[in-house]
Amino acid sequence: MDRLLLATVIFALSLGGQAWAQAEKKALKEGDDLYAQREKGDSARQAVEKYQAAIEANDKCEEAYWKIGKCYYWIGESETDGGKKQAAFREGIDVVKLGVQVNEKSAACHFWLGVLYGKYGEAKGIAQSLDLVDPIKEEMNTVMKLDEKFEGGGCNRVLGRLYYKLPRMSGGSLDKAIEYLKKAIALGPNNLLNHLYYAEALKRDGKKDEAKKECDWILAAKPEAAWVPEGKRQQEDAKKLMANLDKPERD
Repeated sequence: MDRLLLATVIFALSLGGQAWAQAEKKALKEGDDLYAQREKGDSARQAVEKYQAAIEANDKCEEAYWKIGKCYYWIGESETDGGKKQAAFREGIDVVKLGVQVNEKSAACHFWLGVLYGKYGEAKGIAQSLDLVDPIKEEMNTVMKLDEKFEGGGCNRVLGRLYYKLPRMSGGSLDKAIEYLKKAIALGPNNLLNHLYYAEALKRDGKKDEAKKECDWILAAKPEAAWVPEGKRQQEDAKKLMANLDKPERD
């Protein structure tokens, strides 16, 4: 191949690469815009399609994988049908696993994989999901090593919730739950979910006054900009918790 032809091929490949990069960037932006409107109709599912387009443009686009997982988290949490809820979380798991393969050091991919494992387990039922306990711990311990502050101390929040939800005979521990949730609040003091989970743990521990203070804080707080739709739900949950503070709860 003569030099002129070689230069022409290289130039053409460069243009092709730029086009794919632009397509990836455009798809990510469109996905982000749709995800921001996730409360409306099928916006979250439409966002998934845009993120999938980003992956088609670049199958190493780590960001698209975990953002798809985040979309399926919202979709699953919004479902009332148990089967559809499980299916959404399962789809998220399958996609985010691919993101972990793309970048094993991605705190975001490990975090959302662990979250989706947990939500899938809740949707199936704790007794039928004990095989997910170790994978959840593994993912969150990985996040802790990579970036413990990610998503407002999210790895500690998820571990705290895990120990809160698990039956004692299966490794559940209210003391451990409270310890992890305190640490989550220290790392993410403005995260409403940290405070909500902590309030629920305090209620179970018989500390109603402290639980009420947490609920009061949640209701007075302004949700973080990235989590306004979720924050609204968490504030509603805080109202329900406050209304049931005198209701006994078995550990």
